[in-house]
Parts: sequence; C-alpha cells; structure tokens
Amino acid sequence: ITADDNGAVWVVHYKPERGVSVLHANETAWQTRLTSSNNIKLGGVGIAAAGKTIIIGQQSGLVIYNPTLDKAIKVTESQGLPGYIVSDLYVTASDIWASVYGYAPGGKGSDRGGLVKINRNALEQINWTAVH
Repeated sequence: ITADDNGAVWVVHYKPERGVSVLHANETAWQTRLTSSNNIKLGGVGIAAAGKTIIIGQQSGLVIYNPTLDKAIKVTESQGLPGYIVSDLYVTASDIWASVYGYAPGGKGSDRGGLVKINRNALEQINWTAVH
C-alpha cells in the first residue's frame, strides 16, 4: 500500500494481470487498473509512490507507471536488473531502492541479485510522449 503526492491510495494485486486499485482523495469508490494504455500489466508484489509516479515490483521486473498519462515502462533483467524478481521497494527523498534477485535454471535457489538505486530525478527525464 502506498499514497502518491495527490493523496491517492494505491494497492497492488499479487499477479501482474490482476492490476492495481486506487482510491483517489475525496472519493469513496476504488478504481482498478489492469494495464496501462500502452498495455503494460500493472499488478505485482510491491508498490511505492515517488511523487506522482507509481513504482511496481513484479516477479518479472520493475514497472514505472505514470498514472496521469496512463503509460508505463517495464525494466527487466535483459535491460540491466540484477535479477528478474523485485521483492521490495523503498523510496527516499532522492532515490528509489529495489531489492531484486533471480533463480538459477531448475529452481536450485537464487543465483543472482542485488539492490537497484534509481535517482528520483531520473523519473523527471522520462520522455513519456515517446512511450508506446
């Protein structure tokens, strides 16, 4: 559970296809969003707000979601994460931290992982108009 700078409360649902639910400030009905307008699944195992941006940890990567534009970017192991499972998120005034790991083929335990640090200023540099 997290809250964004607009006072909206966000809840993530475990599997990516189950999406997120949001309760906007001064409203009484929850809204569920399964995917972004560019078809990124929004559910996951962890959620954190960084200003007005929502960060979602999934068992297949990290989703950066702009609810104002209803667009998302998914970052995966092939794009530099040290694993494919995002197990926890933490937001500070300047950074977003993600705990990430992955399993060896055959399920013999985790064989890689680490902490990912994203500077919150980097979120402001995303060219959302180029996201499809």
